[in-house]
Amino acid sequence: MLFRSMRDRTFLADVPWGLGVQVAESFPGGPGRRVFGHGGMSSSIAFADPDLGLVLVVVTNGLPDFLADDQRMFEIIDSVYTALGEQAQAVRLQARTLAAAWGFSQ
Repeated sequence: MLFRSMRDRTFLADVPWGLGVQVAESFPGGPGRRVFGHGGMSSSIAFADPDLGLVLVVVTNGLPDFLADDQRMFEIIDSVYTALGEQAQAVRLQARTLAAAWGFSQ
């Protein structure tokens, strides 16, 4: 998979993309290093982690602002990878919010 950062004009940050999908660094919560998928419009996210044979899809109600959605998705993804134990910890990125990675604050 080709990794390339594209400048997001809304968030003024470089967003990592693969071949038509977002890659691991685009997701909060410390997913696996080879994750690929796509985030929705502040209420959903879907990705696959080939190292763990995991597919995660989250669909929620409402459209919170970016920082609230980022925190919500961080907590969900971090909880899933924590619950998966040692195998997941071995392939995980550092758990952080996108707001922290991109230099935003609440």
